Amino acid sequence: MNVSTLRGEADTPILDVAGLNVSFGTRAGDVRVVRDMSFRVARGDVFAVIGESGSGKSTMAQAVMGLLSGNAMTTGRITLAGQPILSLSPRARRRLCGERMALISQDALAALNPCTTVGFQIAETFMVHRGMSRRAAMRRAVELLAQTGIPSPEERVHHYPHEFSGGMRQRALIAIALALEPDLLIADEPTTALDATIKAQILQLLMRLRSELGMAVLIVTHDMGVGARMADRMLVMYAGRAVETGPVTDVFDVPAYLCAPCSRRCRVSIARARRCVRSPARRPRRRRSRTGARSIRAARWRCRNARRNCRSRSRSPMTA
Repeated sequence: MNVSTLRGEADTPILDVAGLNVSFGTRAGDVRVVRDMSFRVARGDVFAVIGESGSGKSTMAQAVMGLLSGNAMTTGRITLAGQPILSLSPRARRRLCGERMALISQDALAALNPCTTVGFQIAETFMVHRGMSRRAAMRRAVELLAQTGIPSPEERVHHYPHEFSGGMRQRALIAIALALEPDLLIADEPTTALDATIKAQILQLLMRLRSELGMAVLIVTHDMGVGARMADRMLVMYAGRAVETGPVTDVFDVPAYLCAPCSRRCRVSIARARRCVRSPARRPRRRRSRTGARSIRAARWRCRNARRNCRSRSRSPMTA
């Protein structure tokens, strides 16, 4: 492999999403949940997707992994290290996702199989993808539990998920995701339902493993503090759309999408460690237009400081 080839691989983003649309078929028609999503994740970077609950963050992550339900319709382009993955067969995509990228689910108790030990669930990855024997795979499972900070891994490898605490279950999920040393780790709300101390430990663990393994991390969260602490770049989602993307410092210090009064109030609230001012209205509803398409009420319906120019047509994603 020559130098130009190596340089080309280094310049190619590990994940490139362009024009991603996800809709779900219902009796009332198709409901579009993700609209024209486009972003890139560079090799070794931490990229955060921030948005309120119901904005389509987890749906986007599941679309990248190919884990959506049967009534989901996905269009657009998703490439992993330059290789398109939407056109792959289910078998080829499962193998690619298992070896090149992995997912940490937000509900560890639901993600783990309650009928088998945690150690076997980790070892199964090596048995399926690497063809290792059960004994050798279990040894690797012990090593991964130790790497993720679980005490007494030789004993814990034989325990069931219900015998683990919430933080230990999350560490076990991380061990499963890192088993094959993927190039991209997608963490979907990895600190949900964890207390502040365990949350900080999980975030520190992810950053340490990222440095050790040199992988890229796509973290999905509604916690702006997590994004500010971990990420190099950030994408802000609202009602299924990407409304802003750029370096974390630019998104926080000079937000391009929020109006000046709202952005100032948010920054003051964060600086004073107070709760940010909540919008009085509910999330925008998806309703059917006369042409059969789905339209989403814009953020202006929820902002008490909306102005006349806010009522114009929806803007394209801002890039800092």
